[in-house]
Amino acid sequence: MNLAQVRSVVYYSWMLNEEAITKYTASPLILDFWAFVVGETGERPFPDYLTMDLMMVPHLVPKIFVVEVAPSDGKRLLFKFAGSHFDAIHQQNVMGKYLEDFYDGENKELVLQNNNEVIDRKRPYYFHNQTIFHKDGYDNRKTIERLAFPCSSNGTDINFTIGLVDFKNYDDGGKDVVVML
Repeated sequence: MNLAQVRSVVYYSWMLNEEAITKYTASPLILDFWAFVVGETGERPFPDYLTMDLMMVPHLVPKIFVVEVAPSDGKRLLFKFAGSHFDAIHQQNVMGKYLEDFYDGENKELVLQNNNEVIDRKRPYYFHNQTIFHKDGYDNRKTIERLAFPCSSNGTDINFTIGLVDFKNYDDGGKDVVVML
């Protein structure tokens, strides 16, 4: 479902305020992802990752990630799926690994806090931030733009989050935005 189709259908979800996302970004990737998740949510209170068909948006799959809420040893952000774009930035396959263990951007605390708030507050978040990843003796500066949604299979408990991350070359003029939608 594209953005125009989502606009033409009436839903009853708290995630559907188009202005909530378009006031922060005009990114076609973010808006396509937003339309996909909203279209998959229907009239349920939350999207259900287990019923989504990511092949409906093949152009987004390289930038999509799915986190399973899987508490273990003080961690809970287990990567169930990560597109190739995400793996390339981290120079490893991150599926089956905890975000708390592999993320090495200078903004790690902010990223962990934001990912946990998506779960705890049961709200989508838009995130625009600049960071440096320290890799094998060099600094990889990136601008991160991300939209993440809480997912629930039973309509109450958040068991996954799904998001899209777009890593771009560092833009010194950008400002950080972290906002609950």
